[in-house]
This record gives sequence, C-alpha cells and structure tokens, in this order.
Amino acid sequence: MIDFSKIKKHKDYSKAIHYFENRVYNDFPEVPSYELFNLFWENGNRSVYEKLYFERRKQLTYLGILVKNQPENALYKNKLEKLIYSICNEFTWCLPAHLDKQREFDPQFKQYTLDLFACETAFTLAELSFLLKGLLPEDLELLIEHSIQVRILSPFLNKNWNFENLENNWSAVCTGSIGIAALYLLEEDDSNLEEILTRVNATMDVFLKGFGDDGACLEGLNYWQYGFRYFTYYIDCLNRETTNPYFETLNQEKIKNIAMYQQKMYLFDRTVINVSDSPLEIEPAHDLARYYRSLFPDDIKIPDTPLEVDKLVDHCGRWAPMIRTLQWSEVEEPKTEESQRIEWLNDAQMFIYKNQEFQVVTKGGHNDEPHNHNDLGHFILFYKETPFCIDLGAPEYTKDYFEDKRYETIQASSLGHSVPIINGHIQESGKVQISLVKDINPNDLKVVYDLTRAYSDEHLLTYHREIKVHPKKNALRIRDYFKFNATQNLVKQRFILSDMKFLTTNGFELIFEKDSFYFKATILSGKGTFYTEPLIYRDHFGQKQKAIVLDISFDSKELEELVDIEFRCFRKEEEADV
Repeated sequence: MIDFSKIKKHKDYSKAIHYFENRVYNDFPEVPSYELFNLFWENGNRSVYEKLYFERRKQLTYLGILVKNQPENALYKNKLEKLIYSICNEFTWCLPAHLDKQREFDPQFKQYTLDLFACETAFTLAELSFLLKGLLPEDLELLIEHSIQVRILSPFLNKNWNFENLENNWSAVCTGSIGIAALYLLEEDDSNLEEILTRVNATMDVFLKGFGDDGACLEGLNYWQYGFRYFTYYIDCLNRETTNPYFETLNQEKIKNIAMYQQKMYLFDRTVINVSDSPLEIEPAHDLARYYRSLFPDDIKIPDTPLEVDKLVDHCGRWAPMIRTLQWSEVEEPKTEESQRIEWLNDAQMFIYKNQEFQVVTKGGHNDEPHNHNDLGHFILFYKETPFCIDLGAPEYTKDYFEDKRYETIQASSLGHSVPIINGHIQESGKVQISLVKDINPNDLKVVYDLTRAYSDEHLLTYHREIKVHPKKNALRIRDYFKFNATQNLVKQRFILSDMKFLTTNGFELIFEKDSFYFKATILSGKGTFYTEPLIYRDHFGQKQKAIVLDISFDSKELEELVDIEFRCFRKEEEADV
C-alpha cells in the first residue's frame, strides 16, 4: 500500500508539489457532453471525448496528492470533493470505444461496462479514500465505496469478462485494478474478496503467458509499462495486505526477464525501439526499475534518464504510476558506460545492437501479434541519436483502426515498413504469416530470417533476408535472397527513411543529407531503378509527420535473385568519402 512518509522523502517531492499546484483547475473540468460521447459511433473519433475524460483524471491525481500534502488547504479540499462527487456521478467510467451500449443503455436495468479506465478509476478512488481517511466527508467516502461496488466489483463478480482470457495489457490492468480496489474496500474474511483474488491471480497467469521466456512484450514498450505496472502494483498490494503466496508460485526467472525488457528497449535517453503501437519517445518506468532492482539487484538497471516532474502524470492522468514512482525511489545505481550491447530476444525474434553512436534493430515474429503491424523482416537504424531507417510507430487511434480497416493505416501495413513488395503482394496479417529464424549469430552481428510465409505470392518459393551490422563503419547490410518458380517477377524493395534531403546519385549509390550527417545507400547487387517520394502521416497524437519512401525496383528474369544493399552513415566532415 502507500507509505506517504517515503513519498515525502523523494528528492523531487517539493518540485512535484509545486508543479501540481500550478496545474490545478481554475474552471471546473468539463463533463463531456452527449454530442462528444456520441462522436465515436458517428465518425470513429476517440480523441475529443477522451481529452476531457483524461483531464478530469489528471485533476483527480493533482488534487489527491495536494490535499494529502496540505490537508488544511480548504481550496484544494473543496475542489477535490466537488470533482470526486462529479466523477462518481458520471454516466459511465468506461470510454466510448470500449462501451457495451446494450448494457449501459438498458431501459430496465442500468449495467456497467468494465474497461481499462473504468477499473483504473476504481483503483484511484479506492486508494485516495484510504490515503485521505478522515480528510474527506464521511458521505463522500460512502459514495466512493458504493460507486466502486456498483460499477466495478459487482459487475466483475456477476460474470466472466473477456479480458480475463487476454494475454495482453487488458488482463493485468483491469483485474489488477479490481483486485487492489477490493483489497482496500473489502474485509479480509469477506468471501467476495476471496473470489475476486482467486480470479485476479488466475488472470495474471494468463497475462504472463503473453510473454515468452525472453521477457519481450510484443505490444511494444509503452504497453509493457502499462500491463506490467498493474501486475506489479497488484502483487505488491497482495503481498503487503495478505498472506497469499501467489507471487512466490511464479517463475521468478521469467519475471526477471520481463523486468529487464525495458533496459533492452531504450536506444538512448527517452528514445525507444518503437515497434508495434509504440511512440518513439517514452518516459522510463522508474517505479518498475527500482521495484525490481530490489528483487533482482544483479540484473535490473536503473534508467540513465533522470526523472522529470512534468512527466510524472501521463496524458491519461494516471494516479497509480505517479504515486509509486515517488514512493519506490530508495534504490539507486551508479551510472555505467557500455561500449556496446547486443541482445537477441528469441521468442520475439528481435536482434538489437547498440553502441554509443550506432544502433540497429531487426524484427521477426508473426503478423498476428497484439497491436500487430505487418512488419516481418523490418529494421531500424540510428546514428549519433539521429534516425535514418525508421519505424512509423503508433497511429492515431480510431474506430476503424481496431476493426477491419486496420491495415489501411500506413503504420500497420507492411507498406509502412522496410520490407519488399513481391509481384504486387504486400505482407498479409495472420498468425500463419510468420518469420522463421534461419540463422542467428549475435557475435557476428548477423541474423537471417526466412520470410517466405509472410507473402502469399504463388511464384515465390523462398525469401530469406540477411541483416548484418558493421559497427566499425556505421553500416548495415541487407541481403535479400529470392527463389521463384517462374522467370517473370517484379520485386520492389521498399525502405522507410526519416525526413531528409536527397542530394545526388552516383550509379548505384544514393546520397542523403540529414542535420550534420550523410546517409548513403549503395545497391551492391548493381541492378534496379529507384525513386523517392515523401510520406505524410499522422502520429498517435494526431500530429502530422514526414518521412521518405525509397523504392528500388527490378524485373527478375531468373529463378534465383540476390538483392544486396548497404546503408552507411557518416559525418559531413568525412565528405571525401562521398
């Protein structure tokens, strides 16, 4: 549970309080209207309603800690009471995108939908009620308890929910929040508490099945943070408040590997490997690093990136990560410099090479992963903290993206990744569209993927992609081997580059310029025609972004073809090499 004495000892506590004080509302945070609530069903828009919803949760988080910090402040206390009362009287705590309208609008008997944010709201209110015991009016405490019982605990007890069988963040966030709310509100001998904890523990087993033994989260680092946080918060509360031995029954080696995933996914500062629905920059989960550092001190690294108080509360306004980041701060670690780091995540089929200047990531797997993108054989390249070969990351979330138009979105389509188009065929989605690892040699900095099954071209017999890192010259070599059963084939090699200036070409060498660097693509196999075109897309937050598509096409009249391409980065002062 929460120990506020530890929170107040955090070195940035006063700075955080000052930051929160400057963000407390002057005008009461708006309750989203029916028109905004209905936008999702009218045109698929999620963001307008959610912006107002999340602002109310941010204010709940700000005011919750400010009242605890300064209980005599009547202004903060009145604002918090008014906000809690308003939240407890919201029509639903569920987001429209997740809402079961038949349940919520039943004219005979109003029922509630359980989603991520409804369950998180219950967790937050339950913990605030516990933390502010005696500071809130008794009738408001009773309203909180009643609201959580009616909206969350009773609906959970009355039926089995689909998220109890999902091997992704939903299982951990929903049931972890429900379990913690129950631990706060129900007596230890309450049979409902026993049933809830039994089901939550079973669901956490399902959540952990979504990870391979390598600890990788196929949803991306942001969803690793999300799901693993609520798993961790739950087991911490369970261990502190009960004698339930659940955590001790788990595979501790796998838990350690999951906890290590974060440190593998950071390239530098806040820049991460942004495969799947991940943004390019993510604030490190300092809370998780310090919690698991205390359990596995020889393996878990504390993030090099310092905590910033303006990042303590995320865009959704979540209370739980903020308060635990401040509480779990005792563990420190000296900064260590590594000349290079090589990772092979076997289950995720991800190869990672990092040194202080040059970073390369390759991606295998299958095309039915959680938050799936059709990206088998895709790769990312950074030089001197500058992106050159990129992943477009997560798109703006809309109704269409989570339904049958998902792969019309450039970020999810293989057209938005550095993989070829073969005889007009792009990669398809599905679990049978898989990558097989033909060869992996981390010491030789090379991986070979068999990508044949990623495509449904009847003329393609085999397609292997060999990716080899050459760190001494900051280069990456891509060798694609094709075998066909016919002699008339069209292969279009497609590469997604960051927005940069195309300078010139010299035969089969293409030179680009970005910032103070050059980027050279050399077609070593000496065939094909190329062109570049701009790519304009919207990121996860709806902002327009720019990239470049480099297409290299050739007609094959052979049954076997090799396409050999090298990408190299260097500083402008090395211009003589151009």
